[in-house]
Amino acid sequence: MRHFVINQRHYSSFNITLLICMLAGFMQVKAQHPAWKATGALGEARTRHTATLLANGKVLVVGGLSAPRSCCGTAGSAELYDPATGRWSVTGSPITPRHSHVAVRLANGKVLIAGGSGQRELWLANAEIYDPDTRTWNAAGNLRAGRLFHRAILLNNGKALVAGGVGGGNTAEVYDPTTNAWSSAGAMNAERSNHSLTLLSDGRALAAGGGVTANASRTAEIYDPATKSDQLSNPARHDDRPGDGHCQQRSSGHS
Repeated sequence: MRHFVINQRHYSSFNITLLICMLAGFMQVKAQHPAWKATGALGEARTRHTATLLANGKVLVVGGLSAPRSCCGTAGSAELYDPATGRWSVTGSPITPRHSHVAVRLANGKVLIAGGSGQRELWLANAEIYDPDTRTWNAAGNLRAGRLFHRAILLNNGKALVAGGVGGGNTAEVYDPTTNAWSSAGAMNAERSNHSLTLLSDGRALAAGGGVTANASRTAEIYDPATKSDQLSNPARHDDRPGDGHCQQRSSGHS
């Protein structure tokens, strides 16, 4: 009888230990489960804006539309998000209100914004530089062609590549922060907007898909900064015509 009581005690102790282990495992799995939680709200409602991570860990949000229609409600403000506090603060406003533009953080920590559409539905050709230290904006020259729904990336040589977009057609340009000037990056093999533009590990850039007329494109091409040339990655589809259904508009370097 005594032996039975001892075994029963051991069995109960084993059950308690097993239960504790199971609860600990459940709590660990629950803690590791991906989840979203609300943070501070923007100071101004916006869409078609850009968001850029700064070197200091804050996020710079610029421009966009604050109203559903693209003809009005262009947001002319910029805001900074601080992940340490979960709050937004107002920073210097861009010279030109814009939406559907591009933003690239340069090697020096400053942020380049270029193109987009302004308050009068124009294809903007102007560009600006944001300085996180002074929280101010300065002009960064004019694109050779006004454009929106284009794409931009920072190349390994420190220059920013801008390609395609409505108004830009198949053209591409590079911005040199040392001269604060733009120059041609050659012509793409196809017109593209709302496409992807990716920096490859070897320093070249891949442009894929996108559209300008009524059809989407399957074509892709490679830009080589060393030769400043584009290379179609799928020549069999060279006759594809990309599209996004946007009407053509007048180009301007002003808002």
